[in-house]
Amino acid sequence: MNGMDMEEQQITSGRRTPVRRFTRVLASVASAVLVIAGLSAVPAMAAGEEEIVLPETVSANHLPTPQLNGVAWDLRVRGNVAYVVGSFTRVRPSGANPGGTGEVVRNNAMAFNITSGQILPWNPNFNAPVMDIEFSPDGSRFYAGGQFTAVSGQARSKVAEFTTSNGALTSFAASVGGSVETLAVTSDAVYLGGSFNSVANQVRRNVAKLNRANAELLAWAPVTDDIVHGIIATDQSDRVVIGGRFQKINNEPKVGIGAVNETTGQQVPWSSAPVPARIDDNARAWVVDLKLENGVIYAANNGMGWHWFDGRFAADYATGDLVWLDNCYGSTSSITIMGDVVYSTPHAHDCSSVNGFPEENPMIWKRALAETAFATGTDATSPSNNSLVRNQPIPTLLHWYPSINTGTYTGQYQGGWAMDNNGDYLVLGGEFTRLNNTNQQGLAVFAKRSLSSNSIRPEYTAELKPSAISQSSGSVRVAWPTTWDIDDEMLTYELLRDNSLTAIDSQEVSSIWWKKQSLGFRDDSVAPGSTHTYRVRVSDPWGNNYIGPRSDAVTVSNSAESAYTQVLRDTGADIYYPLNESGGTVAYDNIGFVDADADAALQRGVPGAISDDDASGFSGQSLASRNIATAPDTFTTQLWFKTQSDQGGKLIGYGSSATGDSGSYDRHAWMDNSGRLHFGTWLGWAATVSSSASYNDGQWHQLTATLGQAGMHLYVDGLKVAERTDVSSGQAYSGMWRIGGDNLSGWPNQPSSKTFDGELDEVAIFNEQIDAAAVLQLFQSTGRTADIPSLLPMPTAWRSMVMNRRCTGAWTKPRATRPRTARLPATTGPSTARSAMAKNPPSATARRWASARPMPRWSPTGLCRTRRCSPLRPGSGQPRAAEARSSVSAMRPAACHPAMTGMSTCAMTAPWSSASIPGPKTW
Repeated sequence: MNGMDMEEQQITSGRRTPVRRFTRVLASVASAVLVIAGLSAVPAMAAGEEEIVLPETVSANHLPTPQLNGVAWDLRVRGNVAYVVGSFTRVRPSGANPGGTGEVVRNNAMAFNITSGQILPWNPNFNAPVMDIEFSPDGSRFYAGGQFTAVSGQARSKVAEFTTSNGALTSFAASVGGSVETLAVTSDAVYLGGSFNSVANQVRRNVAKLNRANAELLAWAPVTDDIVHGIIATDQSDRVVIGGRFQKINNEPKVGIGAVNETTGQQVPWSSAPVPARIDDNARAWVVDLKLENGVIYAANNGMGWHWFDGRFAADYATGDLVWLDNCYGSTSSITIMGDVVYSTPHAHDCSSVNGFPEENPMIWKRALAETAFATGTDATSPSNNSLVRNQPIPTLLHWYPSINTGTYTGQYQGGWAMDNNGDYLVLGGEFTRLNNTNQQGLAVFAKRSLSSNSIRPEYTAELKPSAISQSSGSVRVAWPTTWDIDDEMLTYELLRDNSLTAIDSQEVSSIWWKKQSLGFRDDSVAPGSTHTYRVRVSDPWGNNYIGPRSDAVTVSNSAESAYTQVLRDTGADIYYPLNESGGTVAYDNIGFVDADADAALQRGVPGAISDDDASGFSGQSLASRNIATAPDTFTTQLWFKTQSDQGGKLIGYGSSATGDSGSYDRHAWMDNSGRLHFGTWLGWAATVSSSASYNDGQWHQLTATLGQAGMHLYVDGLKVAERTDVSSGQAYSGMWRIGGDNLSGWPNQPSSKTFDGELDEVAIFNEQIDAAAVLQLFQSTGRTADIPSLLPMPTAWRSMVMNRRCTGAWTKPRATRPRTARLPATTGPSTARSAMAKNPPSATARRWASARPMPRWSPTGLCRTRRCSPLRPGSGQPRAAEARSSVSAMRPAACHPAMTGMSTCAMTAPWSSASIPGPKTW
């Protein structure tokens, strides 16, 4: 995306995890526009070079705040006083239980001091719920709208006015035939929106305008075909912006948001169409809240049905041009702007649209969010259902995630319903009953950082217990996962040895629950034979910290690292699970720090694929790596397996969940019931390659699967068995590697079991696509010889031709090994040629090449490049004269044997055909 994270890696002394520091790059708005379906013009985003600092959020610490026993539908802050309206009958001090000391009667409206938490005397006593409250531009009056018919014992039909100085009810009164959901106030008018058919006994369809001086109904009478939830009107503009559930304004199509003239009520231009059109009552989206700040309208949206738009958007007040659209899924009920930060109350469960947290299984909801008020990038995800907007500008999701529960009062389980601020304090209202793991009902106040105690420490987790292993003499590898903090992204991790409180390593790392990383350090300052334990101290920038659990004791080795570990390290493996642990549910990464966890105990101590090394038995269990990252489009996975099962199962793959069935899953290799192997990735369709042979024979086999720019390749026992070059990527999602089992629903050749039943060993993962030669080398490094199929021998006439004519050339072992060349003399006979070939066997001799890496390459020179060479005599088993006249120079690389494809050279095909020797021929 534009505005992407820019990473700088800093590595300090010792061997440790690279430290990543994050900055943001602000994307500039290009002059180009994206016009979709002729309805809206959406500014495109282009990468810019202006580096910015993201705005600071308020603290997630909440101040002492009164509580209420129902729901706060709306609130407004004036100075240091918050006016709250909704559906409730009692309010009580912070920390008090329902019915406890200090509880007072407040029917549907109350006020409190936001800095002290003091409940104020204002008690208007509405006889029914109040839905909205708004102040006049000068602040001298405020207005309430809702479902009530009486205030303080006086008749008031759905709208009432109060004097700000003393909270007194005024004589302002009008009769509304329905419910008022929203208000807008200018110097001379009060605008009503909601669900009603009449005002002052005159027809008005969901919107109306009253004279502020006397509550007289004015002639302004636009019509919407459904409920209005938001209105914006100002003294500085003749535009009135309306948002809600409607599909039409004045019988003209306008979905969810539009603008009308303040005098005539006729539609005026509104260029964008951020709200998708309704399909039916269960498939629709609508605007629920509108706020105006610095010439920009900010909107909160709700959606009915899966993946209907219910995020937030910003649009230019004067034109309707879209500024940005955040397609987070999870209905948003309110929105407020505080400086450069937009706060909202959704129940967000998928914010991948703004490069935020993805859909998780089990689902996780965040009920308070913060994001930039300005665009920083472009949405690369699919649009919401029925939406006309795609690839639009997006803001950046900021790191502010207070923990709010759903509450039950409304039956809608939303948590938060209302928000406002005064620039220093943010006030949240709703139906929640717990906040940040403490009892707090209905209201909360958050202060900006300079006014807050900032006392919330990083999230405690027992997973912070380090895993320590000693693989080589005088060294201990220590690994641990990141935790996270609800309002600080950057955390510091300090590694402590034994009982010391002095850190031997310190790392500052971006930490968030959905991007869990594995950190680590190699302690090379310990003596062989000594025993140590390790702990991690994690701190936020404000000094809040804790020390996690102590590692199991580890005795420092006095032996060298295993030979196979070194081979994998030299080949470029990034993760390596030998699966040779003696017990437990952890698989230790012997190259990096990305340990893996099993969902149940594995069978340990099983004889492995490598001599004198153990493997692990699987029978329904699976392992999940501890890193959570975007699924890679370039990688290699390799493992050894042994089974006699006829139920198949997944061997390895990427998945969105660490346990159970992943919701997104691909980049996987699995065995079907017959024992055939398959490798697949998802592109909206299943792209797969498959082996022709079966491997459930009770023997150890090496499987290697690679994906990247070279395509998809599947190898077994060092040799390629299948490939396709038209696929180089997979589905976009975040997750981790799963080993031994995961979801396979919807995939071809699906086995009876999604989990593997057998033994697994030597699992290696590379962040690159290794080539065939490297695969073969890794196979042979275990002491095995690849079973390369024999190639047809060179026909006698051709062999004689090459050996008896003046043909020169060189057989070379290129690339990874030192070149070795055998020159054929200018004039050579069969014996000389045979001697040269014996020293460096070429592919043309049909000898097995298992010991060669990379493969020999034939470089013809001299007369072999001419047309002078010809067969000695045609005959059975020899080239036909007409087809052979092109001579040796016409020999060309052909469709190589699958075992050879991708190596440094391949067999050459001679251009002949013969009944006795079916062609093409390789030799």
